[in-house]
Amino acid sequence: MGGDLNLDMLDIQFNATTRECHAPLQMKSNNGVLVIDDLGRQRFLPQRLFDRWIVPLEHRIDYLNIGAEAHFQVPCNATVVFSTNLEPGTSLTMRCSGDLAYKIKLGPLAIDLYMRVWIAVCDEMKVAFDKDLLNYALTELYPASGCPLLACHPRDLINMALDKAGYDQRGGRFTADDLRWAWDIYFLPNAENADLADAASGTTGSFRNWTK
Repeated sequence: MGGDLNLDMLDIQFNATTRECHAPLQMKSNNGVLVIDDLGRQRFLPQRLFDRWIVPLEHRIDYLNIGAEAHFQVPCNATVVFSTNLEPGTSLTMRCSGDLAYKIKLGPLAIDLYMRVWIAVCDEMKVAFDKDLLNYALTELYPASGCPLLACHPRDLINMALDKAGYDQRGGRFTADDLRWAWDIYFLPNAENADLADAASGTTGSFRNWTK
């Protein structure tokens, strides 16, 4: 779930038309993994989510009800993962620090791991992997901008480059020009990027022809 998550989804929902009851998310996720993406972008304060789940997550039991008189308990064995761009040390993260014991920061990738992500994206999108295009990104695009190697970039850039090729009726493959077009649209130029590019001007050699 992402920004479309609402608190009603955490309790039993009754459909008056079909007269059916729908289980809450945490119950549907039992013995599996429930990922809450973009924490902080929902239409309610994240603290309300933690307050609702503090007992189920700690004691592995949730208490539900149907109407005013039907109360019962169910197992809560889901592994819940929260993904957020909120910085550590904010008022929210400080209040929830005890509830979220394990915290993993996903930062820039090492070059070899970035390569694996790029190849995996090509495979998923059913486009042939071209090491020259990857070298172009690593030796021309990234060093000139100073942008870090983030895991989301291959999927977004390749998808946009394929869109450009498809629009030009060259579907199935993309070129360095398509990749440059996608890069310029994805990373709009600004003063901050220019400063990063100046700072990174001496790093090109570390990326040069690394796939050879």
